[in-house]
Amino acid sequence: MTTSRREFLAGAVSAAALTSLPAAQKPADFVDVHAHFTPPQYVPEGFRAAAARFFYDVAQASNPTALGALRQVVPVRQIVFGTDYPFRTMQEHVEKLEAANVFSAAELHGVRRDNIARSLTRLLG
Repeated sequence: MTTSRREFLAGAVSAAALTSLPAAQKPADFVDVHAHFTPPQYVPEGFRAAAARFFYDVAQASNPTALGALRQVVPVRQIVFGTDYPFRTMQEHVEKLEAANVFSAAELHGVRRDNIARSLTRLLG
């Protein structure tokens, strides 16, 4: 079975988020295989550089530990605000994201609007 670059990076992002947690917060059975083996053909520029090209939607991801880990793995400019309506209301998303206290006011503004607007402007010309 072969693994595509996209499949590899998707799994690596999850592992990297866990890797950045303090040891006391990691699951007891966590083994960071990516620290020992990262196929260079999938990420010749390195994992963090490759992961920094993706956007990360934080819909229903208001857990401070998860958001903090994501923030350590990828640049804040790549974190965007989405919704999982009808599972939560927009108001709940906004309140929980702010209550997590992971982002500064300027970073929250970027997550809520500017990060994706900047990229859409570039992509749509």
